[in-house]
Amino acid sequence: LVQRLDFAPGPTNDIYDDIFDSNPFGGIDERENPSYQKGENGGFPARYESLFERSSLNSNVGTPYHIGIMFRGEEVLLNRAEALAEKNRITEAMADLQTLANKRYSGASTITINDLRTFFGLGGFGNVSNRAVVIEWLIRERRREFFVQGMRWFDIKRFDIAVEHTLEDGSTIELEDDDLRKVLQIPKSAIDVGGLTSNPR
Repeated sequence: LVQRLDFAPGPTNDIYDDIFDSNPFGGIDERENPSYQKGENGGFPARYESLFERSSLNSNVGTPYHIGIMFRGEEVLLNRAEALAEKNRITEAMADLQTLANKRYSGASTITINDLRTFFGLGGFGNVSNRAVVIEWLIRERRREFFVQGMRWFDIKRFDIAVEHTLEDGSTIELEDDDLRKVLQIPKSAIDVGGLTSNPR
């Protein structure tokens, strides 16, 4: 399943470094360099061929775009790992995450739940469930695997993740984990015609 996508500015280098900075495998994340070109302040995803549609036959202006893969095998694997973790089938969820890691990290070791607990600094915290540890790693893997592909927003909503953006002037905007601004608004035309009530904001 593919879709035509417009190009948009990429995230800053700080965000990029935070995402790919460390992992519990001790190997190099092979997704990092080939898929992203860093500039002075930010970056650009270079996964797919850059295409260009001219405004007219004789025009030198138009719209850059690329063809993105919308449903990949990696998403199926991560969706299954998430479902298994939610059902507390930790060994099976870890096996799916290991399958992905073997293809993504050069020199990846076999990871255990204790390795993940140590990586997150939870070695002595028995009150944090193995399920929660696996879900946290899965969220991070999804962020790496689907970097700048439009998937993060769904994870932010599904897992109630708080988000903070730093603006150019240094001020910040924060969405709390249960922030009402995460809820999509019903179009005014649907409210007017259908008598629907708008979502709280």
